[in-house]
Amino acid sequence: MNNPAIQPSVTAIIADDEALLRHHLDKSLAEVWPELEIVSKAQNGLEAMQSIQQLEPDVVFLDIRMPELDGISLAKKLNKLASPPLVVFITAYDEYAVKAFEHNAMDYLLKPINEERLLATCQKVQARLSSNQTQSGITPEQPDITALMAQLQQLSQSTSQQPPYR
Repeated sequence: MNNPAIQPSVTAIIADDEALLRHHLDKSLAEVWPELEIVSKAQNGLEAMQSIQQLEPDVVFLDIRMPELDGISLAKKLNKLASPPLVVFITAYDEYAVKAFEHNAMDYLLKPINEERLLATCQKVQARLSSNQTQSGITPEQPDITALMAQLQQLSQSTSQQPPYR
């Protein structure tokens, strides 16, 4: 029997200009957050914006460097929506971190994506979504930018030996 107390699934969109990364992220998310429903995969910022407006996902995994409309510009547009999705930026370039957090990024993942780090990000997103549901009408607290920057610096150092992916 279906349990009526089960909450509706959380939906997400993956936006990255690299098909291989979209595929890999989709598979990795399925492993670390099986309940997450990927409702669309976009290959550029304009496709992502159209999908977001049409599907109204809870979360967007967003590459920063994309054709048509880059991730930072897209995040600016999303912040103007009545109920914007949570944004997790994905990129090989850590110099974008400050800008990402200025545009209310939930988190920031460096390519190649570490599965442990992805799991931590997903847990953070789930906690934020839960607190948003229980505190409806209250503005959720902003991410701790100092802690996120320190975490980003550690990630950057640990992945500097690996060749970056776009």
